[in-house]
Amino acid sequence: MKPPEGYEQYSRDGRLLYCLLLKALYGLKQGGRQWYLKLSEVMKEIGFRKVRSEPCVYLWEDSTGGKVVVPTYVDDCHIIGKTKEGIQHIKAELQRHFKLHDLGPTSWFLGVNIKRNRSTRTITLSQRQYIVDTLRDLGMEDCTPVKTPMVPGLRLEKPGSPLSAEEIEFMKDKPYLHAIGKLTWIANGTRPDIAYAAGVLACFNNCAGKAQWTAVKHLLRYIKGTMDYKLQYGPHPHPTAFASFSDADYAGDADSAKSTTGFVLLMGGGAVSWSSKLQSRVARSTTEAAFIAGESCARDMAFFRYIFEDLGYKIALPQALGMDNQSAIRVAKNPDHQGRMKHLNPIYYGFREQVEAGEISPHFVPTMDMPADILTKALPREQVEKAVSMLGLQV
Repeated sequence: MKPPEGYEQYSRDGRLLYCLLLKALYGLKQGGRQWYLKLSEVMKEIGFRKVRSEPCVYLWEDSTGGKVVVPTYVDDCHIIGKTKEGIQHIKAELQRHFKLHDLGPTSWFLGVNIKRNRSTRTITLSQRQYIVDTLRDLGMEDCTPVKTPMVPGLRLEKPGSPLSAEEIEFMKDKPYLHAIGKLTWIANGTRPDIAYAAGVLACFNNCAGKAQWTAVKHLLRYIKGTMDYKLQYGPHPHPTAFASFSDADYAGDADSAKSTTGFVLLMGGGAVSWSSKLQSRVARSTTEAAFIAGESCARDMAFFRYIFEDLGYKIALPQALGMDNQSAIRVAKNPDHQGRMKHLNPIYYGFREQVEAGEISPHFVPTMDMPADILTKALPREQVEKAVSMLGLQV
């Protein structure tokens, strides 16, 4: 920005003067915030209301009960409705306030390829092109594929601090942070099967060595061989809207002895939400680790339940939550079984309250049938392939 011609930087008494912006500009810290306020004002004027649990999703209803949903990502919007008339009406209203670029039916969004098959009533999400670009960018386009995201049973530890001269020299030209950023975006977008590996490797962003870089290349070789995987959603025989699963790997982190929480929510046969991250404190038993993982999943289940209720869809209660730890299930259902967990932070007891209120019903799922298992540890090939299928990833 340059001040206008003739502008005096100092006043007559020597005080420094500034220009006052009357309109928000792209690139300024408050630009995004000001855009959100403007969009919210316009959407309210048109007749939309915000979804309470997700304020970037707007809902419009006409007098006959027809609905149009508009989820937004900054200034990228989808317009979702059952009738073309409703969608055209909203487009016309938005065009009165903004310059729109109508790109037609959604096929790409944030690097994700979206395809619909109306004959089979399925939708698939894929990041194949992004993966191809990532491999080319990192010089791995000709690498040999492998069958697992991480070497089975691998436990990485932080190198000695400070790093040895040999490690520093080896990592000097390695784009570790760049690779982790790319892999994390893929893991968060359409590939829950690599979420654990990407999360573990991100723990070494400030101290990566040879072992970590070897693991990054292994993960890149895995996505090279699985770049055609797609998340698929469609008609599914599951009796409830969501199938939810949580799991934990007790003391899986070699440096902190913290456990890893993994959970996934499936809808229409495919994963719609998943997480793999270290727990915030050290668990003292497998029961405690599994209970904390269940509580994390319960919060996500409540979030989706509230969104759907705001959109006018009732979710049948209680929602089933699959867990592979019988002791943690008993603790969630009955305080008399908490045993040595009396020290647990009260913030985790919201899980038990949801169970008591009849909102969530934890039940046992054998480890071999647990989709969230791949979100907590490095599995062998056979278990990876089974988990991939359970998560709704198709070729």
